[in-house]
Amino acid sequence: MRSPLMAASATFALKAGVWFGRGRRCMVSPDSLGTACPPSGRNSTYRPVQILEAGSLFHAVDANGKLVDLATEWKTDYQALLAGKSLTPIQHLEANAEAVFENTGLSKLSAAQQAIDREDAQREFDAIAAAMQIDYTKFAIDPSKPLDQHSYLTLEHTLQSDPLLKELAMQGHDLNNSGIERYDGYTNDFQNNVDNTTLYIGGGLNNNQKAIADFFDDNVLSHVPFPVVDHNGTLTQLNQNGAPENTLHQAIVALDDSMYLKVYTSADFSAHASKANAHYRSPAEDILAAEAKAPTPDGDIKTLFGDFIPNKITPTAHNCVADSSGLFHAVIDPNGSADDPNNRVDLAAEWWKA
Repeated sequence: MRSPLMAASATFALKAGVWFGRGRRCMVSPDSLGTACPPSGRNSTYRPVQILEAGSLFHAVDANGKLVDLATEWKTDYQALLAGKSLTPIQHLEANAEAVFENTGLSKLSAAQQAIDREDAQREFDAIAAAMQIDYTKFAIDPSKPLDQHSYLTLEHTLQSDPLLKELAMQGHDLNNSGIERYDGYTNDFQNNVDNTTLYIGGGLNNNQKAIADFFDDNVLSHVPFPVVDHNGTLTQLNQNGAPENTLHQAIVALDDSMYLKVYTSADFSAHASKANAHYRSPAEDILAAEAKAPTPDGDIKTLFGDFIPNKITPTAHNCVADSSGLFHAVIDPNGSADDPNNRVDLAAEWWKA
């Protein structure tokens, strides 16, 4: 049964692109079930999406229903990036993904297998692109600027709360041992079974680690389809298994490098570990540092996840006001101070009477 709420959400997400690189639809197989597409094209147009039946795998198709030649698309983006041309963030991400394909054992696979593997990644890339468009429209988050904690978490929430985009991204990344073929994705198709000797040596997260199994996973593909939680006092990005993958800070910096700030070349990949980029510091570090230092607006408190919220919560069962440490208390007078013990509700007496 198709949910009207899901349909409305998906239609909003998949309308004409504002800034994304190229028009594209995503079709399920078999195609009789309908078409859908996260936008990735500037001045692109899309027909309203249909919510698709379970059991179908999304494929990237053009306006005429033909499968998109992702090899040509990625290679074109990569050459443009190497030439210093301006690209959208998703094109930048595609280009850096191509760098991995060209400089690892992926380059030795058949064209047909490379097409399957590129499409795995593209599913998640296009879901990210669509979520960023929603964030631009709803929250005025500029997609041309590298992500900070707020925009990264907003991106995750948007993608994960839209059933269509979440499905597309999860088909691309994977679900381990789901028993459902359409969730094989990157992890099952090429993460650990193609090349475990080529290392990424370009600095930052996963420096001197496996280029496909580790670097492509965290830095290029990312784990945006999966939640961020507080794990032992540290905001942590989970992976598809619900296990800690990286700190939130590491995840943001790595994705910013791949989608905005770095150009990966053959020099970033080797069969041997290197100390050359051991001290690399991403410009994204300064972005996050500046965000962390931003003053809290008067009358607000800053949450664990970096949001600014009012220091008063009404109406609830009680008027709740935050004290000077940010801890909420049930108070008698919402205009009074929560630091004043005499202004706090006597819950013992209230519970006893109940």
